[in-house]
Amino acid sequence: DPLPNGLLFVRATDVAGTWDCSASLGADVNCVLDGPLVGGASATVDVVVSVPSDLPQDLAVVNTATVTWPSGTDTGSDNSQLVGSADLSIAKSHPTGPVVAGTNLIYTLNVANAGPSDSPAGVIVTDTLPSVYAPLTAVGGDDWECTITGQAVSCESLVPVVDETSAAPIEIEVTVAADAIGQHPNTAAISE
Repeated sequence: DPLPNGLLFVRATDVAGTWDCSASLGADVNCVLDGPLVGGASATVDVVVSVPSDLPQDLAVVNTATVTWPSGTDTGSDNSQLVGSADLSIAKSHPTGPVVAGTNLIYTLNVANAGPSDSPAGVIVTDTLPSVYAPLTAVGGDDWECTITGQAVSCESLVPVVDETSAAPIEIEVTVAADAIGQHPNTAAISE
C-alpha cells in the first residue's frame, strides 16, 4: 500500500487475522498475513497514518492497496477528502501603564495557531481604530502585508501560520489625540 500525498505510516492493528506490517521510508506499507486464508474467509488490518499539518486545504486523496497471492493480484481504492482545521486566535496588547494623550502608542497583535493543521497564507487581520487614534504605520515583518485606509488597518498573511506556532507580530503605531480622555476600546479580528 504506497501511501499518497505525504501520508506517513503510524501503526497497523489486526482486526481479523494476524498481520505483520512494516513501512519502508514511512510511506510504503507492506503487511503479511500470518498463516493461510481459507476459502470464504476474510482477514482485515487497520492501517493508521498521520496527515502532515501542511497538506493543502481540501486535498483529494486516492489510496490504492494491492493484495497478492500465489495465483493472482487484486486492488482496492479509497477516495478521501482531506480538509485542514486551524484554530487561530489573536491577542492585542500595548505597553503597560497609562496611555498619555498627545503621544505615540504601539499596539502589538499576535496571531497563534493551535492546529491541528497549518492555516494557509491569506489570513486577514483587521483593526478599526477609535477616532482618538491616528494610525501612522502597520508592519508585520516578512509574514504580513499591511495597509491603512482611514481608521482601518488590514494585514494579510503572506505565509502559512504553521500548526502550534505564532506568526510574526504585527505592530500598529498610532498618535493619541491630545484631547483624548477616558476609555477607548480597540478590538482586532482575524479571518481565514
